[in-house]
Amino acid sequence: MKFLTVSLLISATTLFSMNTFASGFVCRGQGYSAKLYNEVDPSRGTQNPAILIVSGDSTGTIATIRGSEIDKSSTSSTVVYEGRTNDYKTGRFLSVSLSVAKQPLLGSDGTQHHGRLVVNADNGHWVANMVCNRYLKQ
Repeated sequence: MKFLTVSLLISATTLFSMNTFASGFVCRGQGYSAKLYNEVDPSRGTQNPAILIVSGDSTGTIATIRGSEIDKSSTSSTVVYEGRTNDYKTGRFLSVSLSVAKQPLLGSDGTQHHGRLVVNADNGHWVANMVCNRYLKQ
């Protein structure tokens, strides 16, 4: 009986440790959306950014930045994801910065955070205030 209990406990632990869920943020505001998804491979660190996708409501996808191209930094109040890529339409470089407040928005259920998107390109500089919802794929 003791062997069966230990076996069940080991099986359950293995099952839960193998199921790592995707997490990140889905942000919208002022005509833009940004989606940041973290790694799901525990050997790579599940809180490391895997992909950052930035879109404009009128222009479609502006930037897709992947893995090691994303720099993640943190202050006492925000987490910042930054990267550079080529613009889909012009081929020129552009840089993207998504800042997400660590503190949830007042009145939210703890899943909404203030976000700020900054896009720099040859022909302009855009800033959008956003509401970011925590993402957890279940």
